[in-house]
Amino acid sequence: MNVTENYIGYDALVSYLESKNPSYRGFLNLNRNIIISSLNSLTNSSLTLDKWQSFDITWYKRYLYVAKLLEPDIFVTIENKIKTEHLQRIKELQIYWQEIIKECDPALPKKKQDIKESDKNLTLAEISQPDTSLPKKTSKDSIKNLSKTLQSDLQEVIKEYEKENLILVKTSQPDILLSKKNS
Repeated sequence: MNVTENYIGYDALVSYLESKNPSYRGFLNLNRNIIISSLNSLTNSSLTLDKWQSFDITWYKRYLYVAKLLEPDIFVTIENKIKTEHLQRIKELQIYWQEIIKECDPALPKKKQDIKESDKNLTLAEISQPDTSLPKKTSKDSIKNLSKTLQSDLQEVIKEYEKENLILVKTSQPDILLSKKNS
């Protein structure tokens, strides 16, 4: 069957599918250079690693379409085999397509969230530094001193409120309420 299509890689796809026991992943691996050269024709915008799915879907559909043209009688069997392979290898396919995209555009980061080496070292240094502003041990004496300090501060606050003609009123609740003195 001689069918002509207008995209880069069509002839390679037909030739591959005419071979024995073809697989989608096998086609991608064997025709890596053709796949790379086809990417720019598949998108009008800049390449990003997130576009791997759209490239995968495009080539997956092309693969199924040509398989149907070449083998219409056994296409259902081929389609089921290809779908199963595609689902089982989705993570491998993601890695494959992201590597292809990176090969097309070397300016893309090696990882999705690329951290500059100097920033990473600075962050690691900050994490590994102990916080020396806090005491390493809390002794009973320091707790007693803190308690005395808080009590004396509370006494000063009470005196200030009394000067302002306010009194502290204790209630059955643990909160302390302020009320004006009646003169």
